[in-house]
Amino acid sequence: MCIFDDCAKNWGRSMDVLQRSKGSGTDSPWMLRPLRLDNVMPHRFRSTIHKLLWSCFAAGLIFALASHWLMTTWGMRVLALGAWLLLAWIVLRQVALRLSAPVEDLQEKAATISRHHGLADPVPSHTDDLHHWSRSIAKLLDHQEERLHALAQEQAKYHAVLASMEEGIIACDAQGRVLTINARAQAVLGLDPHLDLRSLERRPLVELVRHPAINELIEAFHAGQVTPTDRQAIHIHGPQPAILEVRVAPLPVHEQAHGLILVFRDITELRRLEHIRSEFIANISHELRTPLTAITGYLDTLLHEAPSDPALFQKFLEVAHVHAQRLNRLVSDLHRLADIESGRVQLHRRPVRLREVVQEAAAMFEQEVKKKDLLLDIRIDGEPMAMADRDRVAQILINLLDNAVKFTLAGGTVQVSASSHPDHTVCLHVTDTGPGIPAQDLPRLTERFYRVDKARSREIGGTGLGLAIVKHLVQLHNGTLQIDSQVGKGTTVTVCLPAAHPTSVSTIPDSE
Repeated sequence: MCIFDDCAKNWGRSMDVLQRSKGSGTDSPWMLRPLRLDNVMPHRFRSTIHKLLWSCFAAGLIFALASHWLMTTWGMRVLALGAWLLLAWIVLRQVALRLSAPVEDLQEKAATISRHHGLADPVPSHTDDLHHWSRSIAKLLDHQEERLHALAQEQAKYHAVLASMEEGIIACDAQGRVLTINARAQAVLGLDPHLDLRSLERRPLVELVRHPAINELIEAFHAGQVTPTDRQAIHIHGPQPAILEVRVAPLPVHEQAHGLILVFRDITELRRLEHIRSEFIANISHELRTPLTAITGYLDTLLHEAPSDPALFQKFLEVAHVHAQRLNRLVSDLHRLADIESGRVQLHRRPVRLREVVQEAAAMFEQEVKKKDLLLDIRIDGEPMAMADRDRVAQILINLLDNAVKFTLAGGTVQVSASSHPDHTVCLHVTDTGPGIPAQDLPRLTERFYRVDKARSREIGGTGLGLAIVKHLVQLHNGTLQIDSQVGKGTTVTVCLPAAHPTSVSTIPDSE
């Protein structure tokens, strides 16, 4: 009976492999269709043997009873024994015929499958067919388990690659059902992030992608109007607007039908940077053209139509010189800003007395303050000390004072104050009584070349880069920048920097 136990075990093992192959999403037709193992179940072998044993037992019992009660001579007994042996031979013959046909069929199919998978052909054994069949099936099952293990590893790699891609991927079959989707596609399409990705598979694509432009692109692809190399930018409107670059490619499902693959790439940030670059090129071109045009115009006049009046000649030279200085400031500011943004600026942090920095910066604007009859009010509470780069702090304050003095009308006031705060910061405040800035313009003040009043800004000679430089220098110090303004009242710019530790302050020489 151990032969049939082995067969039963291998049958149960084959059912387990089949179940695993279905669960892993593999299609193994060689296991289901060619073999037809469902027609040769192990219990049929057991049933046949049971019939054989019961037949032999019944024949033996009949022979024993007949011998004991009916047979009186040995000749009769020999005759009865011969009859019993004939009956047993007939029964065994029928059983052998019933067993040999399916076993031989299974051996032939096992050999075919072995050759298909590159395994050695099973060697027939007429004396032990069932043992041979059991070994062949066990060998094939071992091979199939190895294939399932390899397939599981490939699937793990496949899902890892999809999960790490920056592009969103959706693959669909010929009926438009989702075969796979990665997390990036789930994000860019605005799907519920808490949904399991496997729960989205087998669902119709139209349920997941409800953007008309994307659906139109899919229809155009089916109509042959879109090729796999075509890319289309699609604007997604909603709580989080985005610009997606979408590409559609065919996905072979089988010989007669093809699905498709949708590739989504979020280019929102790229488009924003392209817009900033275009705007920067336009602004810098205009800023460079204005002084160059003035310089060129006055120099052409001096070269071809030199005025006879020496005073007028001097005036032309002075105007050209002013515009040349403006051009020089613009190039210098651009160079500083490029150094800061590229990380080439290295800070040399040390305790800095803000009182000294404020006084030195204020002295640089004495001439302009007197010329416009401004009041420059300096208020320092105590001895605020910042842990910062002294030259960069001076550069911040000079840029802020430059803006305040330029935009404050004659007779106005510019106030500079510095104070320490309990949160281990020191703050500089520059306040003016200028025309003020509308609220909608405040968020863009630190952008390069952004001006609230472009005509007035160019008239007073600003480069439009001062606050952009201030913002980056403050960020390098891990500080904060805040701008408050009211139209008709004035503007206050507040810069807060990390305060110096008391132990480091005590080591500063008095000359610092």
